[in-house]
Amino acid sequence: MFAKRLVLLFVVLSSVAVISSLRLSSSAKVSPSAFDSQTDPNTALSRGRSLLKQGHADQALGYLEAALNQFTQTNNARGIAAAQDALGDLYMIQGQDKVALDHYRKAYDSFVVARGKDQTDQAAASNVASRAGAAANAATQTAGSLADNGFNANLMLAKIGEANYRLGHLSEAGSAYLLMNVKKPESAAAKTTRRFGGLGGIAGIMSTGRVSVEAPTSAAVGLLEAKKELDEYRVAIVYMTYELGLGRLAF
Repeated sequence: MFAKRLVLLFVVLSSVAVISSLRLSSSAKVSPSAFDSQTDPNTALSRGRSLLKQGHADQALGYLEAALNQFTQTNNARGIAAAQDALGDLYMIQGQDKVALDHYRKAYDSFVVARGKDQTDQAAASNVASRAGAAANAATQTAGSLADNGFNANLMLAKIGEANYRLGHLSEAGSAYLLMNVKKPESAAAKTTRRFGGLGGIAGIMSTGRVSVEAPTSAAVGLLEAKKELDEYRVAIVYMTYELGLGRLAF
């Protein structure tokens, strides 16, 4: 049973980390200075991640460092966090857990900064949206960014816990897991209730004997349902990581 838990924890973490067995070759390393200062940091980050997935850690390093440098110059907290996260994955793959831990901590700090900024933006956007309906979409996008940063911050805490565990720092690992914002996934019964329109929908079914097709198939409800499913997926990932991480420390 414990072995299955370890395997499941590995699968969960690898959903956001890159798996490779290649060692870093300094001779093939791409220097950040080799990149033009006008290179889009998002492009460099994406390229670095792709190379890492393909097992080319030596080439990925240069792209990731270049992306980090440019995000830092523009004070892009979310970009800094993403680059630090990817660098943490790279060094974790290399077995350099201490270096990886440092990158994960910096990534977490940056995601927290980004989340704080999004909270401020969300409050401002909501205030504007209350006076102008056209701004509602901006408020929705800000709320989505806030959720993304919250999810990523949780994942960084899980990675910090994993790195500390591998280093033998069990107390620090436990502290990282306990900092995670965790809630239990929605039950199957609750999902069924929601998909049929909640209590009101169920009452309608009971009174008429028919399931209303119009409401569940509307575009608005469809989008809301898709977002809800994504949120529930994230809740499940965070919950599993938290439970398995703490469960492993208990043995």
